[in-house]
Order: sequence, then C-alpha cells, then structure tokens
Amino acid sequence: MKEMREGLAPRMKEMREGLAPRMGKPWRVHGVDTHVDDVVGGTVAERELERLADALSGDGPALVVGHHCPVTIGCPWLDEHRIDNGDDLLAVLTGANGGRGASAYAFGHIHQPFQSPPQPGRPVALLGTPSTCFQFRGQSATFAIDSAKPGYRWLTLAADGGVATQVGRAQDYDLRIDRNDRDRP
Repeated sequence: MKEMREGLAPRMKEMREGLAPRMGKPWRVHGVDTHVDDVVGGTVAERELERLADALSGDGPALVVGHHCPVTIGCPWLDEHRIDNGDDLLAVLTGANGGRGASAYAFGHIHQPFQSPPQPGRPVALLGTPSTCFQFRGQSATFAIDSAKPGYRWLTLAADGGVATQVGRAQDYDLRIDRNDRDRP
C-alpha cells in the first residue's frame, strides 16, 4: 500500500496542478462517519460534526459522502433509519454555523435513487445512490424489494461548484433474490 501511495503521489500532484488553472480551486471530497454499532439508523457524533465543519472551511467546492440519509425520503420504513441528528449535519453542510458548507452530500443506505437539489435555506444537493445489489421499492410504507437492476450514480463536479448527476443501471444482469436465504443453516 505504501508503494502504491508513493507511486501515485507525483501523478496526483501533477493532476492537481494541471487542473487548478482551468478549474479554479480543486474540489475537496470529505467522508462523514454516520455509523453506529448494532444500529440500523445513523448518527453523526458531535466530534465528527466539528471535524467536518473544520474540513469544510477550506477553499474550493466540497462534496461530502456518508452512508446514511439526513432527511426523510417518503419511504416510511426507511425514514425511521435516517441520521437521527440529520438537522445538525445539514447545518454543517449548508454552512449555517458560519462555515463554508458543501455543494453536495451523497449517500447510500436507502437502496434507491433520491435527489433533492439545492433549495432556498438549504444550498446543498442531497444525492441518494441506488444499491449495487438489490433495490428497495420507493414510496413503500413497509419493507419491499423493487425489481430494478443494481445501480450507481455518476457525479460530474463542475468548476463553479455545481454537480451534474445521473443514475445508471447494470444491464443484462439476472437479479435473483432468495428471501428465504437467512433460514438456511
């Protein structure tokens, strides 16, 4: 791993220096830990919120990536498993606490696409990503599997801080889900 990092370091520096004059400040990508042991839903610890706010204080646009969703998505059984302090995360992401904020927050966990563009009072795009395995049915009051193929979300990060995105699906993929799988020894 060390050799790989050392081998890539000059190339990464070259890329940053080569892109910076055309793009202005390069994009910054930050992860946020939303995991809680033995709990389906998520939370962002106070220390993690502080770390993220500090990281977002730098120059240039930022993308933040986490596992859990900070808002309801209109799927009641999944909405119960969002980030329990999602408003606190949104405050950091939007710069409401005096910070710079982020252009977008991308997340998984919901096994379906979700997109909420920047809005007045919340200038950050929220981008839920479909699962690379089975999908949950959107707008479902109870647990339900969708027949949609495994998916992914492309992000194109623009020099002005804008984010263009689209969802793609695996093609020619025989999706078979055995819901009795857990009952096997």
